[in-house]
Amino acid sequence: CDMIYFHRLIEVAKQRADWSVLVGPEELTAEAVLLGGHGGINGGANLHPKLYVEMYRAAAAQDLKRTRELHAEVMRLAGSIYTVGRHKSAIIKGIKCGLSLLGICEDHMAEPFHRFRDPEREIIRERLTALGLIP
Repeated sequence: CDMIYFHRLIEVAKQRADWSVLVGPEELTAEAVLLGGHGGINGGANLHPKLYVEMYRAAAAQDLKRTRELHAEVMRLAGSIYTVGRHKSAIIKGIKCGLSLLGICEDHMAEPFHRFRDPEREIIRERLTALGLIP
């Protein structure tokens, strides 16, 4: 994320009520909102929506202490789930696998991607359990 460009977008967005400035890497959402952004594209919110909503609200309220606490949890989730597997598709696979384990949807993926195999699924299960998302 190019922060100089981000700040320029924030300035332009002040003139355009119909614009939203969102960041792609969810690990940067807290900082973006604290600096005037409107949110992010947060894949992890599919797995733990309450965490991401609370982090957004804390950042929007400029509650730095709470934002830091929640951001640390977001970083823990991202570091736990998005690092399973060896390809760039690991983020998508991790989210889909996690959603499957939570009973929200199947983990079938569109070609050319393939869902995680049993060893990776078990790692995701263990990590979701450690995060408190699976009892």
